[in-house]
Amino acid sequence: MKKNIHTSLGAETRRIYWQATWIYKKELIALFFLRPLYIASTYVANIYLTGLALDRLAKGGPFDFRTDFGWIIAGLVVFGISQIVFEFYSVRVLWGLQLKVMQDLGQRCFDRLVAESADFHANRFAGSLVSQTNKFVGSYERLFDTLYWQAYALFLFILAALVILGPRLPLYTAILFFILAIYFGAAIYANRRSRVLNTIVAKAETRGTGQLADSIGNVLAIKSFATENEESRLYDKRLVEIRDKGLALRNYATFKDVVLNVPITSSTILAVVFSVMAAQQGVAPLSTLLLATALSRDIFMRVREFNQNTLRNIAKSIGDAHDMTEIFLSHQSLTDDENARPAMFRDASVTFDDITFHYKEKEHDKLFEHFSLNLMQGEKIGLVGPSGGGKTTITKLLLRFMDIQKGVIYVGGENISAITQKDLRSQISYVPQEPLLFHRSLTDNIRYGKPDATEKEILHAAKLAHADEFIGKLTDGYHTLVGERGVKLSGGQKQRIAIARAILRDAPILVLDEATSALDSESEKLIQDALAHLMQGKTTIVIAHRLSTIQKMDRIIVLDDGKIVEEGKHTELLKKKNGLYARLWKHQSGGFLQD
Repeated sequence: MKKNIHTSLGAETRRIYWQATWIYKKELIALFFLRPLYIASTYVANIYLTGLALDRLAKGGPFDFRTDFGWIIAGLVVFGISQIVFEFYSVRVLWGLQLKVMQDLGQRCFDRLVAESADFHANRFAGSLVSQTNKFVGSYERLFDTLYWQAYALFLFILAALVILGPRLPLYTAILFFILAIYFGAAIYANRRSRVLNTIVAKAETRGTGQLADSIGNVLAIKSFATENEESRLYDKRLVEIRDKGLALRNYATFKDVVLNVPITSSTILAVVFSVMAAQQGVAPLSTLLLATALSRDIFMRVREFNQNTLRNIAKSIGDAHDMTEIFLSHQSLTDDENARPAMFRDASVTFDDITFHYKEKEHDKLFEHFSLNLMQGEKIGLVGPSGGGKTTITKLLLRFMDIQKGVIYVGGENISAITQKDLRSQISYVPQEPLLFHRSLTDNIRYGKPDATEKEILHAAKLAHADEFIGKLTDGYHTLVGERGVKLSGGQKQRIAIARAILRDAPILVLDEATSALDSESEKLIQDALAHLMQGKTTIVIAHRLSTIQKMDRIIVLDDGKIVEEGKHTELLKKKNGLYARLWKHQSGGFLQD
C-alpha cells in the first residue's frame, strides 16, 4: 500500500513539474534539439574522424598529409568549435528555463501555504514548511539537470553508438542492445525501492529541520529552564533517525550497484573480442576496434553513472518533493466557493445565525451549538468569560480562519462563505492577542494595514497609538528592523505597532483580542483615547480579561462553555449579584482576573 502511495505521489510530482516546464515550451524545444547537435559533434570529432585517420595509417605506404589528413584536421576544428557553441547555448537556455520554472514553483508553494487554514499551520512546524518548500523547488532543478545532462544525453549517446557500430559489427551491436535493455529494466525496477527509501529519508530530514527550528525559535525558553541537555537529546534522536534511514538507503544502493556492474564488465570484453575477430577476418577495418571499445567504454561509463547517480538523483528529487506534493494533493480546508462573487456590503453589521462549530480533533465536543449573536452597525461589544469559553474562536470564525459546520455568518448582509476571503477581511481590522510583526522596518510593519499609505499617514497612526514616543528614541527610528516576530520590541511596544496598523487600516469592523493586555497601566491610559477614536462609527468586538477596558461598551457578552450566559451594559451586569460577570469583577484587582 505504501509503495502505491509513494508511486502516485511521485507521478503527481512529475506532473506538476512538467506542467510548470511546458509553460516555457520554446526554451524546452530548443534544449531538445541542442543536445543532439552537441553529441553528434562530439562523436564525429572525437571518435569517427579519429577512426578514419587510423584507417588511413593502417593502409601503410606513402601518404600526403595535406591530402590524406588535411580534411580530417579541418573537420576536427569545425566540429570542436561546434561542440563549444552548442554547449554554451545549451547551458544558457537551460539556466534561463530553470530559473523561470523555479520562480513559478516557489510562488505556487507560497500561495498554497498562505491560503491554508489557521488549523493547518497550528499543526505544523513553520521550519518544516520552509524546508519542504525549499526542497520542492530545489528538487526541480536537480531533477531537470539529471534528466537533461545525464538521462537524455545517455539516450542520445546510445543511439549514436548503435548507428555508428551497426553497419560495422551488426552481431555485437545486437548483443549490446540486448545487454542495455536488460540493464535498464533491472535498474529501473531496483530504483522503485530506492524511491521509497529516499522518501523515508526526506521525511526524517524534514522532522529534523522542524525540531531544530522549534528549539532555535524558543531558545530563550531553553535557557530559562536550563533544558539544553534535554533539547540536545531530542535533536540527537532526530539525527539518529536520519542516519539510520540514510544507512538503509546507502546499503541498498551499494548492493544494487554491485549486481548491475556485471553486464557492464561483460560488454567491454565482448567489444574487444568481436572487434579483433572482425579485423582478423577482414570484415571491418582496424578503426572498428577503436570505435567499439571507445564507444562501449563511453556508453557503459555513462550507464554506470546512470545507475549510481542518475537514478539516485531522480529518486532523491522525487523523495524530497514528496511532502510538498502531499500538501498540494491534500484537501484544502478553507477555500473560496467556486461561485464566489464580489461582495456588496450594505453596512458593517455582523450576525452569527444559529451556528454550530467544533474543532477537528474534538468532533463530538461542540464548542458552539445553535449559537446566535447579532451586532448592529457601529455597535461596540465586549466579550468576556472564563478561558476556553469561545471568545477568541468567535473572532477566528468571523475572519474565516476556520469554517463553521452549520449555520451562517453574515457581514454586511453577505454570507461570508459565499464571498472571497479577501473581500471579507478587507472589512475588518484585527489586532490579535499576540501581535503579528514581520522582520521588517517599523514603517513597513505599520504600513501593512494600508500598503499605499504615505509617510504622513504612517506617522499620524503611530502618534495616535503612542508608538511614535518610543520609535523616536531608537537609533534608526522608523527604519528599525524589529527582528523575527518583533523579538527586538517589548510586548507593549509590539501591541502599539499592531494598534497603529489597525488605525491606519481604518476598516469598518474592528476586532481587538486582548489588544492592550501587554500594556502597563500608564501606557493603557495613553492608548484608551486612541482606541476610542478608532472605534468611532465602527462595529467593534473587544475581547478582554481586563474588564476595566470594556466598561463603556454598548453591550457586554458573557460567554461560558460556548454559550451566552449574560449580556447587557457594565452597570446592568454588576447588579446581578450572583451573575458570572459580577463574580469576575469581584475577583479582579487592578482590572485583571485572578485565578
